Amino acid sequence: MSIDWVKTSAYAFALYLGITLDIFVAWLGLMILDALFGIASYTILNEFSWKKFRVGIFAKFLIVILPIAFSLLVKTAGKYSTSIGFGVDFIIFLFALGDTVSIFYHFLSIKQQERVKPKNDVILLTINFVLNKMKSLFETLTK
Repeated sequence: MSIDWVKTSAYAFALYLGITLDIFVAWLGLMILDALFGIASYTILNEFSWKKFRVGIFAKFLIVILPIAFSLLVKTAGKYSTSIGFGVDFIIFLFALGDTVSIFYHFLSIKQQERVKPKNDVILLTINFVLNKMKSLFETLTK
């Protein structure tokens, strides 16, 4: 199996789902940077553990699946998909924003030599936003 075959398959899958692959790849890059900054900050502050590491990597994997699941929902929605009011790329952007915010907080934690935590978790806010929009769509469709 060549790299070209994998790349072509990834583009075809993204095209089918309506995901802009460049945006998705940029978000994955931000996730990797966030993981590296997280490892650095937890190590420098003597808070690193392999359990936290495994949980963090698993959580990142699950977060990657969310836009894919949402894009499949949009595919099944057919003519109702325009009622959702936002696209998959927007959700990926919100998750990328969350990872960027996390990178800055890890950097601040390293710089200040103490854990700095955000008041709001952008990832949780994004998930709640999507859930509320889906609930609103469901209520609209079932009236």
